[in-house]
Amino acid sequence: MMTDALTEFAKLFKDRDHKPVKMPTTGFVKSVPPNPKIRLTDNIILDKSHLIFCNRTALSYDVGDEVVLVPQHRNMYIVLDRAVRY
Repeated sequence: MMTDALTEFAKLFKDRDHKPVKMPTTGFVKSVPPNPKIRLTDNIILDKSHLIFCNRTALSYDVGDEVVLVPQHRNMYIVLDRAVRY
């Protein structure tokens, strides 16, 4: 009976530690629509199957632009706007 309680307690810690944090991030435009690609990291390139664009900004990006990305479910990202650093 005590082992079951300890197992359940350990599962609670495991579940808590593996929740992905969905914070906004940035990426760099590698190619523009109709076949957009955005580099999230050196090893991860997002293509149109992973991207959702806001209507007003979908065609306003150039290759090399840094864009703001908001992670969603199942490796989908919303492309909000061009990022500007000062």
